[in-house]
Amino acid sequence: MNQADDEQAEDDVDVVLRETRRNFISGFGAACAAMARLIDELTADTSGASRSELQHLLHQMGGLAGTIGFPTVSIRAREFEDHLRDTMPDQLDPSMALRLLEMIRLGFEEDASA
Repeated sequence: MNQADDEQAEDDVDVVLRETRRNFISGFGAACAAMARLIDELTADTSGASRSELQHLLHQMGGLAGTIGFPTVSIRAREFEDHLRDTMPDQLDPSMALRLLEMIRLGFEEDASA
């Protein structure tokens, strides 16, 4: 690759990252609402599907957030994911899960204003 190709590739990556960040910001509220719904379903879901989906969403959020400039969201999503993994299904406290989700929301506000 020559210098012009390198610069074009960097520009392309920057465009993708900016668009991904915009999508993350615009979809953050819906993602949190989906997680809150899954938390509400945890106690009644004996199949574990809600828990698995919640862990998946947290894992995705934790990875993506750090990449696009939301480090606090990333850390808090990973902490919540770890909490789910380390807590037996019958011992998971939904109110604690909602507090952890609220910490992610607060982290979003903190990161967005930085």
